Amino acid sequence: MGRIAPAIAAPTTTGDDVGFVMVKPDGVADPAILADIRHSLGAAGLAITEVWDVELNHDDLKWLWPQHVNVRCPMTSYLLDRYLANAPSRIMTVTGTDAVARSNAIKLRIRQRYGYGPFANCIHTPANDAESHAQASFLRSSRADRLRTPVPVLSDRRGVYGRVAEMQAQTLRDIAETVRRRARTERWDRMTYTPIGAGPAALLLCDDNVNSIDYAVSSLCTVFPRLSVGDSLVAVLRAAQEPFTVAYGTEDEVAGWAARLRAAGQIIERRVVASREAHTSH
Repeated sequence: MGRIAPAIAAPTTTGDDVGFVMVKPDGVADPAILADIRHSLGAAGLAITEVWDVELNHDDLKWLWPQHVNVRCPMTSYLLDRYLANAPSRIMTVTGTDAVARSNAIKLRIRQRYGYGPFANCIHTPANDAESHAQASFLRSSRADRLRTPVPVLSDRRGVYGRVAEMQAQTLRDIAETVRRRARTERWDRMTYTPIGAGPAALLLCDDNVNSIDYAVSSLCTVFPRLSVGDSLVAVLRAAQEPFTVAYGTEDEVAGWAARLRAAGQIIERRVVASREAHTSH
């Protein structure tokens, strides 16, 4: 991770809370998004006291997001690398009352306006004061210090399992790359997916913000043996934006699928499809 632009000196004393915003490469590349972020920060009463650009590498991503970048999540690790590594991100240190909470509210609004999914969402902000301090300290540190900084240990972050775990990591990365290329033409939140099954009831997958993408893909592939890993990945990424229909069936079939997925920790909705909309062939 290399500093590209010199930091703007911050005030040495302040009674305000301190937080930071990371504008990701897709946000940095779009002047309208940058302008919107700056305007939103100012409107929220937050002052930008430092700005600098960084280029993250794989080791940096492992430290910043160990729950996503690890050997148990090969698809997420690969997609985050392709999204964030070796391209400029912009760090803005902000000060003001409730800086971290207000920055998070701005992140949600910016992602709603411009984001297309987990790998095209423009902006990152720390979840709380402790994470803000840890990540800001890491981003400011020298390369030598970063290399000596242990990667945070997570209590349990579930990754691939079942038939997905039996596949070679390179095969899973290749599948992720195929999906990434599709997203470049179809857009992450519009990639085509044909729900499996037929019937008057629908099974919808929701974003739970707890399970890893790789774990959710494995869960779908376990419950639906005919579902490919690539299609499962598309469904999980689509569900990250809004509840997404994965399968149709009878009410009993959908209830059974939902029970198995809930047992695996997935958040599921069941809906009855109006007769004129019921899917009969897929």
